[in-house]
Amino acid sequence: MRLDAETEKKLQEYCERHNISKGEAIRQGVHLLLATEK
Repeated sequence: MRLDAETEKKLQEYCERHNISKGEAIRQGVHLLLATEK
């Protein structure tokens, strides 16, 4: 998956704060999107 530099940096910082992998953060994001879909 390609991300722009700013998004990549934010993702990396989030992962470090929450001690999770980028893959796990992306999975959580997808689940959040699907949960809010009508």
